[in-house]
Amino acid sequence: MTQVCDFSDKTILPSDIEFKGYEEVIVQDIKVITNNTLFRKKVYYSKSLKKSFTAPLPQGYKGSFGPNIKAMIVGLKYIGNMSEPKILELLKHNKILISSGTISNIIVDESKKFDDEKRSIIRSGIESSVYTQIDDTGSRVKGKNHHTHIMTNENFVSFDTKEKKNRQVIIEVLMNGEELKYLLNESSFEIAKKLKVGKKAIATLEKLKSEKFYTKKQFEKLLFDNFANIPAYLLHKIMDTAAISYYRNQNKTPIISTLVCDDAHQFKDINNNLALCWVHEARMYKKLTPLVPQFMKIKSQYINDFWLFYETLFKYKKNPTDYCINNISQQFDDLFSIETGYKELDKIKKRTMRKKALLLTVLKVPKVPLHNNRAELGARAQVRKRDISLHTMSAVGTKAMNIFMTVVETAKILKVNPLEYLYDRISGKKIMPSLATIINN
Repeated sequence: MTQVCDFSDKTILPSDIEFKGYEEVIVQDIKVITNNTLFRKKVYYSKSLKKSFTAPLPQGYKGSFGPNIKAMIVGLKYIGNMSEPKILELLKHNKILISSGTISNIIVDESKKFDDEKRSIIRSGIESSVYTQIDDTGSRVKGKNHHTHIMTNENFVSFDTKEKKNRQVIIEVLMNGEELKYLLNESSFEIAKKLKVGKKAIATLEKLKSEKFYTKKQFEKLLFDNFANIPAYLLHKIMDTAAISYYRNQNKTPIISTLVCDDAHQFKDINNNLALCWVHEARMYKKLTPLVPQFMKIKSQYINDFWLFYETLFKYKKNPTDYCINNISQQFDDLFSIETGYKELDKIKKRTMRKKALLLTVLKVPKVPLHNNRAELGARAQVRKRDISLHTMSAVGTKAMNIFMTVVETAKILKVNPLEYLYDRISGKKIMPSLATIINN
């Protein structure tokens, strides 16, 4: 729109003024108005069938609210981070006749259109990269503590809220909606040894090995039938073993090549390659609070050396051929094996030394990030959501949150306007390419 501006009172101007053209200034503004439509649906009647036929509403229209307002509600909640009571207040101020229950129903109902999209995003995201990062953060469902698990890389981010965060739950998250099953075959026993399943238990398990995939109930029954009074810790270890074995042997969902994470036990041994976060490792050293001046100096110098080595790894990532892997490995040994005399520091160094292979995964896979910041940014988005809406109130509400958080945050990563994308899908137009298609291209 173009509008001409002039002086309302030209008497304030000098008498010798001359018109010299226009100075153009663009002013941005927005107008929110209701746009109610009366649809007159034609009705036909068949005498032979004794039945009426009513013409449907146009594509994207269902119920008393159009696709624009539905997309706006979802956008306000998951892009604008508004609570549902505030969305209701805003809509009522704009003369929209709607209830809080209807807003919740719209969010849940519209999320169903994105369920398959979420799964496609995760599949394409995992397949698009040699690594996937994972983390979790606290969330609440109907007043109870839960955990939201975040998977991400440079192409996507996904959110899945579960009651627990043990190893089997992590595998469920990696399975991307496919049912987790259990497998006890020849390859399972190396995993069992890593998880420290006892020799006596392994001998019993040897008799049960097969290529059969079990459901959770079936596998638990198998164990209870063959182990007398099996203790809970052993049952859990064997279940973990069979779940990992199934994940590595199934073809329902892509297997993550390298998992980037912190040092939490639930992430370990699931896949062949694990890369630990250097920033998490550094936090242990920063927490040291020496009181002796000599130890203060040792700590300060050591943290400086720590980040110098980190810088070496960062440079290696950019140009792997310019560095000798053996030299970097020796630098690691020198940094973390030589004692300083500061006992607390030396204890932490020994723990780091035991993680050498996992901290130096980057030497095998240079594209792997040295930190897990991207996953932590995903966790931060969930925390901001939790700050605004303390908890979800039902399983369907939690699922809707996971779906829309995945779609909106992935759209941001891919530089896609999330509000336009929501409208495109909710309206049924589907003019825009899917986020999974963008990832694949």
